[in-house]
Order: sequence, then structure tokens, then C-alpha cells
Amino acid sequence: MADKRNYWDHLFGQHGPGLAAFIRRRVRRSADASDLTQELYLRFLRADRAELIRNPEAYLYTVAVNLLREQSVLERRLGRAVDSSELAMDPALVNFRTPEEEVDLEGRVARITEMIDALPAKPRAALVLQYRDGLTYEEIADRLGVTTHAVKKYVMQGLALCRKRLAGLEGHSG
Repeated sequence: MADKRNYWDHLFGQHGPGLAAFIRRRVRRSADASDLTQELYLRFLRADRAELIRNPEAYLYTVAVNLLREQSVLERRLGRAVDSSELAMDPALVNFRTPEEEVDLEGRVARITEMIDALPAKPRAALVLQYRDGLTYEEIADRLGVTTHAVKKYVMQGLALCRKRLAGLEGHSG
């Protein structure tokens, strides 16, 4: 149990601030964000077979999205407003999965991670900052020291390269 807790403590130490910001941007009250971040940590501690998780960061964010979705449903039932507009993500990321489906998802996430890691530095950074961290083009431009036009170009270039590589992978598997 101590090893599992150390594993999650280490991961949460690395990704906790980003996860907290991710949650904070999607709820209206800061108290809800704090509660949800703590609940997220508790769910990590309850996770079985952590050693099967190939991409822990993607797993952490998937659990965070599931938690936000649950919170949104609860808030609607209680009649309180929650900003769930950003939760309208791919349903595959927010539905509960069987262990087999989770392993399959982890495999796909690992392939996508490899694909993104193989991108040139600026397009990779722009994609990660936009899709993982939820930053705007202006915020990304500030971080990268470029114009917002350049950020748009990098995002489009990165997505185009990913699509091209994905099409190549699908051509080989069929």
C-alpha cells in the first residue's frame, strides 16, 4: 500500500498543479475545484493495478474529466449551475470502461503520445499547451515567445502531421 501511495504521491506532485488548474477552469466556485482535486487524489489512491497504466498523465486527466462529468450531473440534479460546456469532450474519454477497454485506451494513448513526441518542438509544444493545459493562443504565444499567428500555424502543422501519421498507421493495420 505504501508503494502505491508513493507512486500516486509522486505523480500527483508532478501533475497536481496542472490537474488543479484544469479543474478550476471548468467549475465556477473555487471551493468546488479544491474539493474535486482532493476527490481526484483519493480516486487515484483507490486505483487497482496502477502498474498497468501505460500513460499515467493521460489516465489522470481522463479520471479528472470523469469526475467533472459526475459533478456536472450532480449539480444539475441539485439545481446549481456548473459550467460543463468544456466537458463536451469525446464521449469515449468520459464513459466508464472495462479493464480491457482501459488497456486498449492506454495503448491508443501511448501511440498518440509517441506520435506527439515525434513532432517538431514548436508544434508539439503548441499542441500540448492547447489540448492538455487548455491555454489560449495568446497564452501559448506568451509562453513560446511567438505571435498568436505563429501559434495557430504550429497547431495546424502539428495536427496535420498527426493526421498524416495516423493515416499511415491505419493503412498498415488494414
